[in-house]
Amino acid sequence: MAITKIQSESLNLADNYDFTGTVTGAGDTTKPSFYAKANTGQSISNATETVLQFNNEIFDSNSCFDTGTYRFTPTTAGKYYIFGQYACNTSTDCFQAFYIYKNASLQTQLINRNFDTDSVFVATVFDMNGSSDYAELRYYQESGGAITLSNTQHMGFGGFKIG
Repeated sequence: MAITKIQSESLNLADNYDFTGTVTGAGDTTKPSFYAKANTGQSISNATETVLQFNNEIFDSNSCFDTGTYRFTPTTAGKYYIFGQYACNTSTDCFQAFYIYKNASLQTQLINRNFDTDSVFVATVFDMNGSSDYAELRYYQESGGAITLSNTQHMGFGGFKIG
């Protein structure tokens, strides 16, 4: 069936249609996208903001995540949904903060007190220029000593283009 004019009252969505020309707005618009996890736990020094080390790519649609710098640098400009999760392997009562950075600029943060092995999720949306902008996760804690963040089950970093 060829369509010469689409009218919403006469389009049967159960039918199959053959289109010629260019169809826009369809397809995979969430690329680039990635999700990475940590291979092992990471020790975090007291009172030191630390970049979280995600060195195990689960997927990376456009090779935009660097497992050496732990940064996501998309090659397409747009708005991105960026998220992260970690778990603190200590029952020590301590102040902790979880940050999402764009370049050297804090975009969002979650601040709480760890009372017993908390698992925390944080997310935000921001524009990235598709060339030099990057996203990374950082963590800060004040427990009086080093603590260890959990391994692959509870640490993840991901993101995807939303527009």
